[in-house]
Amino acid sequence: MEKMDEAGVKCIAEHTGFKANCIHPDVIEISFYEFLDVHGPIGDEEPIHE
Repeated sequence: MEKMDEAGVKCIAEHTGFKANCIHPDVIEISFYEFLDVHGPIGDEEPIHE
C-alpha cells in the first residue's frame, strides 16, 4: 500500500516497478532458477500448491 501511495496509483500493477520487476520474462526466469537452486526441482509426487 505504501508503494502504491508513493506512486499515486490505485493498483500495484500500475506501479512502474511492477512490470520491470515482477512480470518481465527475464526476471521470472532468473527467479525460477534461483528457486531451483535453493529448493531443488519439484517432482511429480510433490504438491504444486503449498
